[in-house]
Amino acid sequence: MEVARPAFLLTEIAAYGCFPRLGSPYCRKHAKESLISSAWTPLVKQLRPELGRPVRILKVMGLRADESRDRTHRPAYRNIQTNGARIVDEWLPIKDWTTPAVREWHQDSPVAPH
Repeated sequence: MEVARPAFLLTEIAAYGCFPRLGSPYCRKHAKESLISSAWTPLVKQLRPELGRPVRILKVMGLRADESRDRTHRPAYRNIQTNGARIVDEWLPIKDWTTPAVREWHQDSPVAPH
């Protein structure tokens, strides 16, 4: 089984020939969500025959509404894919957090902000 390799900024720069141009930031869906989605296929191929039913996947991401107009209208919990092999739900637990709330959480958290 071939393992999917994640795409990194330096890999993108090498493929494109230069740093991403102004107005086209690297932080796009293909650099975040596609990496998560690429991990599902090998797991589904392995688990589907064992389970005898579609594999349930919960995609949890730390995306906030303040970061994108699209996310403002996206529900915090939704089904994003259903087929014979998988049922994928998405949960954005901090969708409605404000920037000050995130900073406050990080003050008491052992997780370093980035």
